[in-house]
Amino acid sequence: MARELLGGGSDIDRLDRAISGARARQVQTVDLVDQARLALAAGKLDGPDGAGALYQRVLRADPNNAVAAHGLDQVGYALAVQARKALDAKDAATADASIEQLAALQPNNGALPSLRALQAQARKQDSGVLEAALKAGQDALRAGRITGSGDDTALAHFQAALKLDPDNAQARAGLGDVAEALTVQANAALDAGDTAQAAALLAQAAALAPKSADLAAAHARLEHTAAAPSPAGAANGPAAPAPPPCRRSRPPQWNGWCSARRSPRRTATS
Repeated sequence: MARELLGGGSDIDRLDRAISGARARQVQTVDLVDQARLALAAGKLDGPDGAGALYQRVLRADPNNAVAAHGLDQVGYALAVQARKALDAKDAATADASIEQLAALQPNNGALPSLRALQAQARKQDSGVLEAALKAGQDALRAGRITGSGDDTALAHFQAALKLDPDNAQARAGLGDVAEALTVQANAALDAGDTAQAAALLAQAAALAPKSADLAAAHARLEHTAAAPSPAGAANGPAAPAPPPCRRSRPPQWNGWCSARRSPRRTATS
């Protein structure tokens, strides 16, 4: 109509483009709001296709969009509830992630101060629990409670420590000690001729420290023993490789097989 009344021209072309652009943006905004509502209803709060990111996109295009602003408030509330539930469940990873997402979406959200305080309190408590788990793991190692049923074993304590702090170096080193102890036990089983027990112990050790040199040596010894000829033909076969040397740093209770290897064998007398 405007083109017919004014006879066209560059001004009319610019007006047409502006109107078309505004309509396109309006359609896109409506689509984004619908996507955000669906994401929120599905509990998908984070990520580029999550409700929070979609509502933010709408508000960047239309800062006064009341529907998007309300939707973002709903996302913030859901994240705060999620964080509180995670803190109550002692799930530090989920709680931390939810709090950081909330802070990124709504830095001034009223729930953040209390959540930060609860987060700090939980971290302090976790620190005490972590230290206790590490100490209990070392105590269990010294007592020879390496693995087994129940939660009072070195393996259980170090795994509990890693749940609290997945990057804890002491806990990871503790699992390495557990793997080494299992390897020592496997060598003792091989000394006793129990290849099935040795294989089971080495499988446990491999799950904890697959790159261990001692583990590789014990595996080679196990394979050689399993492939060795029967006692009748053993005289003509190659000698089995020796187990890895005993390390002085190992606790004494690990080294029963080491002591046996060091003791001179008694020869029968006529």
